[in-house]
Amino acid sequence: MVELVHYEKKLTEDEYTEFEKLFSAKLPLSFKEHYIRINGGFLAEEDVENDLWGLPVGGFNPIKYGKVTIEQLVSDIESIENPDTGEEYQEGEYVPFAYDDGGHTIFISLKEGDYGHIYLYDCDGESFFQISEKFEKFISRLYKN
Repeated sequence: MVELVHYEKKLTEDEYTEFEKLFSAKLPLSFKEHYIRINGGFLAEEDVENDLWGLPVGGFNPIKYGKVTIEQLVSDIESIENPDTGEEYQEGEYVPFAYDDGGHTIFISLKEGDYGHIYLYDCDGESFFQISEKFEKFISRLYKN
């Protein structure tokens, strides 16, 4: 199970339900379970030094109660475009929930064609690639076995 440090105040079920209303579809249950358990957070320095992380994730954005929340990111980013295909993800069709070591956005798609897929997006539009097909697979790949 992923353990993070410096996470934000725990979310209530009501807060999560209100958050989910911002989007075009319900978020995957595994996403909800993760955020109800731990609202954002960073990798423990000891885990990084011991090379325990399987993916280059810098941390998770909190849904609320933090400096850079998911709610804020959704309104700041507005849309995301895949430079290879031209496909756009409009506000409400994606959830930016984490970032890599370079500060690039990691988001989950809520679009019908790729619902639940996890992507890495460089806000400069130079990088866009799929990391995982499901949130639970993404979480399971975070720690090296």
